[in-house]
Amino acid sequence: MSSLSNTPIQQQLYTREKSGIFRTTEGYDTIARSPGLDDGYIKKYLHPLCSYDAPAELVSQGEKEESLYPESLQLVRLDNRDVVLGRSRYVAADFTGLRSTFFTHNYVIAATLAEEWVHHYERWLNASFRSSYDPEQGTVLDALNELPQEPAVPADPLTVLGELNIDESLFRQMLGAIMSAIHKHRKVYISLNVPVIELPVQAKKLIGVLMQTLPYAFRRRLGFTTYAKEPESRKGMQLLFVESGSIRTGDRNIERDYIFDLSSGRIQSAQAGKSGQIYIDWAWRHLNQPERLRELLEFADQGQAGIDAAGESLPDPGQYDEWTLLFRVEQGDEQLYREQQGMILQSLLKHLRPAGGWNRRSV
Repeated sequence: MSSLSNTPIQQQLYTREKSGIFRTTEGYDTIARSPGLDDGYIKKYLHPLCSYDAPAELVSQGEKEESLYPESLQLVRLDNRDVVLGRSRYVAADFTGLRSTFFTHNYVIAATLAEEWVHHYERWLNASFRSSYDPEQGTVLDALNELPQEPAVPADPLTVLGELNIDESLFRQMLGAIMSAIHKHRKVYISLNVPVIELPVQAKKLIGVLMQTLPYAFRRRLGFTTYAKEPESRKGMQLLFVESGSIRTGDRNIERDYIFDLSSGRIQSAQAGKSGQIYIDWAWRHLNQPERLRELLEFADQGQAGIDAAGESLPDPGQYDEWTLLFRVEQGDEQLYREQQGMILQSLLKHLRPAGGWNRRSV
């Protein structure tokens, strides 16, 4: 297939043109790519990801102004452990000037660089993308060592949640649902109560807040899109923000998934359970203390690494309740130790047992 390790970020552009790399007649095709992407890789992994469905609301109105159409940012994890970070945008007229189209710019990020998402996710969320391309410039794009950036101003987490009318209870359910969805191979669909043009902007802000609180093992597996016309099962992503009004009551295709239809006030399969709630409580209380939260995440990740050395097992939200208790005790919370002594001792025995397991100093 393709070797991305020498220069870890490759690029691909896709739209409707007079001709492309794989076809000599007009139609949708890859029109430019980096040298590290071979034909088979593009056709197998990238072409299925290049799409855009315009919002039903705007189509029904016959809207022609392309600036009113939401962009779709997506992060998809491939079977070979590479990551695709891409953006698709609506284009009012193609090369003929007679029909609408869309333009997709994908960055293909080698598995060797994927750990950057875990610790510096804001760089990926603020990546800069091309909005157009002239085929006369040629079909070859540079391979990159880092993602180009858009200017960004850090957002206060509580301000972001307040603007979206997401209170403590709702945020805790969202965070728990994402962790559970990754653990159980399910999806989380969120419909924000905002105009469709604002959906990807607000979705990206909310993803930033959720990422701050999501344990590293879950970050390594999360895929998302900031805009989809309606709920659909997309391979390699668990979190999808969808157009208001697109989540139909009684849809059996999504009855086992987690639904946050904030535009109608409906929440499905997302009531807070016991598993993961001790961790989520800590995450909420330290939402505006990222350094303090990061200490727990690194503590848990170091311990979890000894158990998940192969990197294959899916993280369990309940494990992070245990790591939270152990972290708090190590930090000197004697009252917690007295209250939860049995659970803490059980966790210690469990996590000290595996070969190559937890190597922190004894609590």
